[in-house]
Amino acid sequence: MAFSSKKFFKNPRIAVLLLLVAMVVGALYFFRVVLLPFALAILLAYLLAPVVTWIHTRPTWKVKVPRGGAILGVYTIMLGMMLLSGYYIFPRFYSEVNKMVKTLPSVLKDLEKDFIIPLEGTVNGWFAQFIPPPPTETNGKFSVLRRLASSTVFHSVMNVSNACLAAASAAASLTMASRTCAAPIAPGAANTRAVAI
Repeated sequence: MAFSSKKFFKNPRIAVLLLLVAMVVGALYFFRVVLLPFALAILLAYLLAPVVTWIHTRPTWKVKVPRGGAILGVYTIMLGMMLLSGYYIFPRFYSEVNKMVKTLPSVLKDLEKDFIIPLEGTVNGWFAQFIPPPPTETNGKFSVLRRLASSTVFHSVMNVSNACLAAASAAASLTMASRTCAAPIAPGAANTRAVAI
């Protein structure tokens, strides 16, 4: 069954509803930076509401705790737990990250030696079955050219030369355009040239 816009928009309520949904999603996306703290606050309030209700309505306590006091107590306890966990966890986390940064080069070297180099040999072996190796000469001219072409200095020189060629080409086109636009017109003669901008 083919999609028909006449059948789909026969009822204008569907079109209006889709337009409203698209507008709401667009507004949420546009204001996401501003709305994020509010969304987190609503989530935290939603998660802590049962605890506040339990403290407020607990019948076995001798004194009834007002709802505002329950909210203040729960949020104070949560803030204290967050500060204490940050006080105890952050230094350990910081030291572990420092250890990881110090040992990362040796881990990467071990990974390259134990995993990447054998994998490269295996993959090259697989490709050697299907793709013949390139021809080489006995005096090694091709190997020197191949090493030169793969060096970073060669790529840097090529990038700089390409940038110079692009700049020279742009300058030449600007010069040609300015010569075309700035050519003098004889006095009294009608301007029959169209100048493109």
